[in-house]
Amino acid sequence: MKIVYENSFKRSFKRLVKKNPQLQEKVISVITLLSEDPFIPSLKTHKLKGNLDGLWSCSVAHDCRIIFDMETIDESTGEEIIRGRGGLCNPRLPFKTVLATFIAHGS
Repeated sequence: MKIVYENSFKRSFKRLVKKNPQLQEKVISVITLLSEDPFIPSLKTHKLKGNLDGLWSCSVAHDCRIIFDMETIDESTGEEIIRGRGGLCNPRLPFKTVLATFIAHGS
């Protein structure tokens, strides 16, 4: 599966790593696993509801998640791409804060 990194996701990643350098390798590892199979049980990938309906979340650490969108780009082959919206968040923050700060709005 292909992953497209939006600019605001890159900025979110830089901010996260600046505050929590120990998470850099873990985030990169999770993104690698996402590209291989987003439903590997260790990622705890699940659909979100409410204000984040239509998005997906997977676990980086107990206090860090990646929020993303999956799209099928080729119906004939079923090829999928992770893109559109993505971000890193602390699930303890209010959703409005997470949305304003971390979700990268796709084009």
